[in-house]
Amino acid sequence: MIGNLKAKKAFLMQDAISYTENIGSLADGHGQYGSAIAPFACEKVMKYLSCLEDVDPSHFFEIMPKLFRDIHFDFLEKISKEYEVVVIDEVPMNYGVAIRGGTTLTVMYKGLFRGRDYVMTANVGDSDAFLFTVKDGIYRSKKLTFTHEPTSEVEYKRIQTQFNRGAKFVFDTKGAQYTKDYLPIFDSDGKKIEYVDTYKPYNEATILYQNAWKAWDKAQKAQEPIDEINKTLKLAISDYNLKKFQYESSIDSKRFSSTQSGDRSAYIMTDTPNPVMLAITRSLGDYQFHKIGVIYEPFVNITDISDEDLGDSSCIFMASDGILDCYFEDELAKIVLDGNPNELLDIFEAKSISLFHKIHDDMSYVTMRLK
Repeated sequence: MIGNLKAKKAFLMQDAISYTENIGSLADGHGQYGSAIAPFACEKVMKYLSCLEDVDPSHFFEIMPKLFRDIHFDFLEKISKEYEVVVIDEVPMNYGVAIRGGTTLTVMYKGLFRGRDYVMTANVGDSDAFLFTVKDGIYRSKKLTFTHEPTSEVEYKRIQTQFNRGAKFVFDTKGAQYTKDYLPIFDSDGKKIEYVDTYKPYNEATILYQNAWKAWDKAQKAQEPIDEINKTLKLAISDYNLKKFQYESSIDSKRFSSTQSGDRSAYIMTDTPNPVMLAITRSLGDYQFHKIGVIYEPFVNITDISDEDLGDSSCIFMASDGILDCYFEDELAKIVLDGNPNELLDIFEAKSISLFHKIHDDMSYVTMRLK
């Protein structure tokens, strides 16, 4: 098993990883305590799982929820003793203000039980794990985790049904400052609102427009015929202008696009005069948000490796959203399976900077080769 991580700025690192031959953990911290709780969570995972031998995989459905719960409350106890905070109703406070901070956590464990290989994965948040395979030149991805995010109808219904304490699910909206200014994700009946998707057509037209200009410029410099290129460029300009108008005049344009595939930034928010936002619906820490429905219970999955078609090459790969937001899954599978392990992080960083520039995220990954 191998892994690596890198911060956008060394002194702001909030991701953490830890791994052995058959155990891996990855945490993507956020907020004031993000850089403390992420390594704390990984250390706790490794200490506990390293003691296990010949585990019946079904036992993980009991083991992992308890482990995640212990990490959540052990860290609260830690900060109550080591930091200048007062814990009131399980929320750390500083001069009457709730202190924010938490982490995602994704775990993998490879075991053998009754002669069959299996991989257990467990997670909260949006750091995910995948089974990547390639066979006859075709790359495939199988997701092994669940992305706990505010666009999930399952998570919305869970929170609204069980808590109903003023949590709002919204898309990040340009110029918004209060909850009423953000675009809702779900209507009053709990159905997802279908906004007109103008981002994808606009993005595709932009790429064609840019490529047409590059082709025209290259032909001009090489003194090559440009009649056909002019026709292509004219059509590209016309289509780009049309799509740009449609995009900018649509309510869809008010939502921030935050991933390579055009997914929008979405949050669960507190409905208060000064709302705070969280991009995940399950986490460790984030004690203030756990009062409005965020929970620490993980999604646990068992994959029987003996039943999987591992193709010509395969691996288990888990990563933070700093990497996952930059790729489509099959594209990422090809890079991971074919790339030099020592060069992966440089590839991920270059792609992230090309897409998000100065606002690119911290990134971390752990991968375990199966075949």
